[in-house]
Amino acid sequence: MATSSVDRISETPVGILHHILSFLSYKNVTQLSVLSKTWKQVSLTHPNLKFDPNFFSNFFVKEDMFFLFLLIEYEKNVEKILNRFVVVERILTTFNDQRLAINKFQLQGVLITDFDFSSRYDGWIRQAVDANVRELQLSFQSVIFEEYFLYTLPQFVFLAKSLVTLTLRRCKLTPISMVDLPSLKKLDLDDVELNDHLPQKLLANIEDLSLANCKGFNSLHFSDPLKLKKLKLSYHANLERVYVKASSLIEFNFIGGKRLKEIDIKHCKNLRSIKMRSVDIVSKWLNEGLSYYPTLEILCFLRCENLDVANISSASLNTLLIDHCRDLNGVKLDAPNLSKLTYNRESITSQQMLSLYSVSGIHSLLS
Repeated sequence: MATSSVDRISETPVGILHHILSFLSYKNVTQLSVLSKTWKQVSLTHPNLKFDPNFFSNFFVKEDMFFLFLLIEYEKNVEKILNRFVVVERILTTFNDQRLAINKFQLQGVLITDFDFSSRYDGWIRQAVDANVRELQLSFQSVIFEEYFLYTLPQFVFLAKSLVTLTLRRCKLTPISMVDLPSLKKLDLDDVELNDHLPQKLLANIEDLSLANCKGFNSLHFSDPLKLKKLKLSYHANLERVYVKASSLIEFNFIGGKRLKEIDIKHCKNLRSIKMRSVDIVSKWLNEGLSYYPTLEILCFLRCENLDVANISSASLNTLLIDHCRDLNGVKLDAPNLSKLTYNRESITSQQMLSLYSVSGIHSLLS
């Protein structure tokens, strides 16, 4: 007796198919659309959208090779990208027409001298916001000779009530007039030009904040009421002062800052982890003492110059790392609960630490 074939794919709920496709690159997802009507519909409504160099060049390339791809046979390759733009717009229109939600929208766009793509990027981002996007990741690269060009983020992004995570790279923020981001928990800015400080309303609900290579300010001020738990500041060439008063803050990570004159975090009473790298004023900061941080568990110093003698006294500290601090001559330690100590990538055992306490600190070992 002949058995009829069963189309299992057509019978599978769309949500399960979307979950299966979440393990594939968006490029692979779009390639599946030619297999059947079901796969085409599923690929067009997949809630995680990623438009990167692989997508726009229509074949797999590394990001740095993508820009070389643009510059070789310039106009011809731009035409190929414009054809892919039509595909992006078709996909986003499907979401809006069917009132479907977008979970994640990732865009790695290119900015070119003779072609203004910004208005089209604005339109895509608007459609993603209209589709209640939860995670928005925007990154841009300029292919403009002898000119540094940033993408200006449209104001409506700051009214995206569904947004939980916002990641921006190589963007410019004009003065923010209105903010309505009740769901935003994570903000990550890299190589972003700020017209001024981040508005308090923008930071109101954020729990995880990362700023790297940002421009347009020489001081940062964060003050309660905040829900901030993690703060990472990296490579701000003109930054001179940092002031943080956030009772909710648990992790503070600071990297770089040759002009830095002051770090004031002593009002963050619930800090558990403090990590500093390439910070030349660590000695000044340590001289204020660690008594301001009664719950501190992890303390790390990496490549911090001008650190001569580290005076570390903390009843709660259990992990201490000191690595490549070339001016360091010794450590004076009073940390009865310390269980892990690493100096220049060499771990010191608990038994060694017991013997060190008998010679009043670890100066003899580290000298």
